[in-house]
This record gives sequence, structure tokens and C-alpha cells, in this order.
Amino acid sequence: MRDGRIVQEGAPEDVYAHPSTDWVANFLGDTNLLPCTVLERGDGEAVVDLGAWGVGRVRDRGVKGDAYAVSVRPEHLRFVDVDRTENRGSGRLLSSTSLGATIRHRLHVGGRDVVMRELGTGSRATGDLDTEVTVGWSPEEAQLLVLEQ
Repeated sequence: MRDGRIVQEGAPEDVYAHPSTDWVANFLGDTNLLPCTVLERGDGEAVVDLGAWGVGRVRDRGVKGDAYAVSVRPEHLRFVDVDRTENRGSGRLLSSTSLGATIRHRLHVGGRDVVMRELGTGSRATGDLDTEVTVGWSPEEAQLLVLEQ
């Protein structure tokens, strides 16, 4: 609920995985919002132009609005090879913080600061700050949503 009205309903896991707006995505946890232009939509998937991130593919549940973004949860970003063709961006590692079982990385990618969370074992981060890294996600791990705020 927001301001006395229902903005999205469903099982908590479903709403977390498939938020319809930026407000819902932020209300239910951390997310990286990447403004985009929708190039093509069909069969539950959207092709989007993410500016400096390039062109990507994400889940699409048919939301309608004037402005869109891709929501990528920190746990769905991962270090990837630079030659990956979609759903990726290159930038700088700003910080890495061990949180016990996980490591939280702050990165500056495509002109935006993003947060990535990964298991503490097997990290591909070198630990050297300001090194160039490439991060990405699988199409089913990101969601096209409407920007309200």
C-alpha cells in the first residue's frame, strides 16, 4: 500500500521478484534502477536501451507507463567477461565490504553507482579499488518496471 491505495499485490516472493514500479522495488529491498528506453516487447521479454550499459534483455510483465527502468537486485549482478554481448556494463570498483557470508561491492558503471552482493567465497573481485570490472545479469534476473518517482 502507498498513500492508502494498493499499488501491487501478490505473494511476497513474487512481488519482490517482479515489482511493477520503482517505488515497489525500493520498498521491498535494495535494487539498482537503470533508466532505459524500450526498443521491443514480446513473449514476456523486453529489449531495452540502457545508454552506457548498451542494449539488454529483461523480463517484461506488461507494465505500462511514460518512463521505464530496469530493476536488478544486488544479488543478481555478477562479475562477467568483458566480451559478453548483452546485459553487462564496465566500470570501476569503488569499494568491497565483507559482511560475513557475503561481500557488498559498490561500483560505478555506465555513469551510475550500483551495488552488487555476492557470496563471500569465490569472489572474482581483486580487492584493488578503482580497478576496471565488468558486471552483468541474466535476462530472467532483471525486471522492466515503470518509473514513478
